[in-house]
Amino acid sequence: MSSKYMVRQVEIGAQADVITALWSRCLESLTPQAAASRLQHRYLRNPAGVGATLLLEQAQPPEVAGVQCLYSRVFHQHGRTWRVAGMADYAVAESHRTLGPALQLMKQGLAVARDTHDWVYGLANPKSEAVCKRSGLRLFGNLGRWTRLLRSGRALRERLPGLVAGLAAPVLDLALFVRDALMLGKAGALRWQDGRAFDPALDEVWQRHDSALLLSERSRCVLEWRFDEEEHGRWTVSLARRADGTALGYVVWQAQDDTAAIADFLCTDPLHGTALLMRSFAWHMRGHGVQRLSLEFFGAPGVEEGLRRAGYIRRPDERPVYLADGAQATPAPEHWYFTGFDRDGD
Repeated sequence: MSSKYMVRQVEIGAQADVITALWSRCLESLTPQAAASRLQHRYLRNPAGVGATLLLEQAQPPEVAGVQCLYSRVFHQHGRTWRVAGMADYAVAESHRTLGPALQLMKQGLAVARDTHDWVYGLANPKSEAVCKRSGLRLFGNLGRWTRLLRSGRALRERLPGLVAGLAAPVLDLALFVRDALMLGKAGALRWQDGRAFDPALDEVWQRHDSALLLSERSRCVLEWRFDEEEHGRWTVSLARRADGTALGYVVWQAQDDTAAIADFLCTDPLHGTALLMRSFAWHMRGHGVQRLSLEFFGAPGVEEGLRRAGYIRRPDERPVYLADGAQATPAPEHWYFTGFDRDGD
């Protein structure tokens, strides 16, 4: 029963050993070393602030049974800012995974988030959806996955016998190349620069972005923090410039097998320029030898239409985005700009 438990807010640094031990036991593929890195980087070094952490504790026998963390982000729209809490790194030890304790922990986490932040969001996996719904979170939208095929070899091998796939791939690849060349248009005039470092021109994109959209801060220093190599692996930052040298936008991506996994993308005019940026990026990525591009997005229909016009297809697998009931009024979903950058799952 939940009455056997108590939830208390703690300083994450002071309870680092307890929290990282619980994470490494409960969160899939998170080693003790990776857990310690996550705590230091995601919370203690967060440019938006440390956030908040709660522990679920069993009274008798005394035992730490779970943890709920809230990481902070600063969101912007029309010159206004909000301090927002993202629910993350929620873990309950296996012997305590009944609805009562899990619900008690999440409800208290939401209460703390409401007191310390303007509003709260979270992304649920199938195992935690029931707890999210009963704790006071409401479904707000879905983070969709979009893909674009550049080469056909893997896709054909997944569906056809090896010999048939081998014969069909060159023909289909030629068709894909011709399609991309015909679609290119003005996007062909963009010039791309790839690097591991975060170019100062990224601040130019951030400062000139369309303020009508609600999005979390993507200044150069925040991007450097979010895609820190120690915490998140090696990412490539591809910067797009117009012919006159001004920065139009960027894409942050990572090669995963034969796929370029795109964690974030932004241009100065997302509602009208996404098609140009992402069509040009697809052509640019042909030189990197990947077979497909994959990204996540939730929000403005104009951005989604830009992705479609650039040849990206929305896949059926989605992740629900939840907001907390009782929070300050938030802009409608059609004004959001939310990508894998905001998920903090990699």
